[in-house]
Amino acid sequence: MNHTIDDKVRDRQMDIEAAKQVTAPLLKKGWMTVFGGWALGLVPVLGILGWIVAFVGGVAIGIVAITRGNTSGGVVLAAVAWLGTAAVGCIEVFLWAIFGFGGLSILGGL
Repeated sequence: MNHTIDDKVRDRQMDIEAAKQVTAPLLKKGWMTVFGGWALGLVPVLGILGWIVAFVGGVAIGIVAITRGNTSGGVVLAAVAWLGTAAVGCIEVFLWAIFGFGGLSILGGL
């Protein structure tokens, strides 16, 4: 009885490791997409497009990773793409307002 349970556990662990190895390059591309989209925020007009790239790319690649068996990696990527892009967007808009974007600047009036 214990032998079959041990075999099932071992097989499941091997399946999880195989899924992680197969989806590792995909998740790496997903993280590069998210961080690249956030980096576009250094240029104000491109930043808005970068948020779209980071959000859509990260969530889409996360979902693909989930469907290929790497649930934890896909969920983390999708969550960071969603929540992280919202946080980065708020920070970038704040910085644009301070340093000036389109002629409007909080510091310009000082």
